[in-house]
Amino acid sequence: MTNGLLYEWAQAQLTRELFPDCPVKYMPPTRHMDGNLFRTHAADTLFNLVTIATGQGIQTIGVPTEGIFTPHIHDRVLGLQNVDYVFNAARDLGEEIEFKRGGIIQTRAQEVLAGAHEILERIADEGLFEAIAKATFGDVSRTVDEGRGLEGIVKTGDGYLNPVLQLMHEDSYV
Repeated sequence: MTNGLLYEWAQAQLTRELFPDCPVKYMPPTRHMDGNLFRTHAADTLFNLVTIATGQGIQTIGVPTEGIFTPHIHDRVLGLQNVDYVFNAARDLGEEIEFKRGGIIQTRAQEVLAGAHEILERIADEGLFEAIAKATFGDVSRTVDEGRGLEGIVKTGDGYLNPVLQLMHEDSYV
């Protein structure tokens, strides 16, 4: 994707600026991994650069064989070595960069923020369960009457108390 790195950087930078004191988890877009080991390793390097430059506190580490099979331990070692190399080579990069006013990164961050605001307003209007039913989150739809319900998740004893469930029953959601 043309300027994909800049779009990822914009979203990571936006997240860091919105939540400056939180240990945010940055997850590179692994859906683009296609089995090309060299391309995947190069992409992981770029996303490691974004991670260190935007001060993300938690990172999912990419490995060269992602997208082919469950990685072997040596693939994970390569991923960790990549992180170590990039994090040392670019440790203070984020402190040295200023983004161009109206440039790709600022424009993308504004688009993402406006889109998130729009989604939150829609959720506030229609309700959380309706938003879930309409696949608002991760393009996965679940209606209120689908699934196994509470009885299908874990067994509980007679004395089990979950105050959240109690509150939900009071509001007639469950």
